[in-house]
Amino acid sequence: MPADRMVDVPLIDKRSATIIADMGETLSLMDTGEPYETFEVSRPTDEEIAAKIQLNAEVEVWDVMGKRVITRVK
Repeated sequence: MPADRMVDVPLIDKRSATIIADMGETLSLMDTGEPYETFEVSRPTDEEIAAKIQLNAEVEVWDVMGKRVITRVK
């Protein structure tokens, strides 16, 4: 790749959150960091992660280019 080309680098924001509601295909989470906001994410497609999902579980959430994804259950 030529050195004069600009390449977009994805920004990944890693946060911890608590599962506060299970709504079937989506989960409602509360950020345990400074903003303490609530938001919804899709249920993980990874079977190993999905098997550990339960209310009040703490999870790691990555915000990758505007899309939030649960990456692991703590």
